[in-house]
Amino acid sequence: MKTFMNRRFLLCFLLAWCITNGWAYAGMLMGTVLQLKIMRNVSMAYLGLLWLPCTPEKIITLFIARGLLKILFKQ
Repeated sequence: MKTFMNRRFLLCFLLAWCITNGWAYAGMLMGTVLQLKIMRNVSMAYLGLLWLPCTPEKIITLFIARGLLKILFKQ
C-alpha cells in the first residue's frame, strides 16, 4: 500500500488517467465547443462505456500507472 501513497505514484496515476480517460473528456468538451459532432460522439461513446459497472478501467489505469512509475522513477 505504501507504493500507492506517494507523490510519484500520484503523478504516474494522473498521466495514466489522461491516457485512459482524459482524452475523452477533453474531446467531449472540444467537440461541443468547436461543434465537431464526430469528436463529441466518439468521446461520449467511450465515456458511456467507462461508466458501465463491469468496466475494468481503474484496474487498467493502475497497471499503466505502475508501469509508468517503473519507467519514470527507476529505483
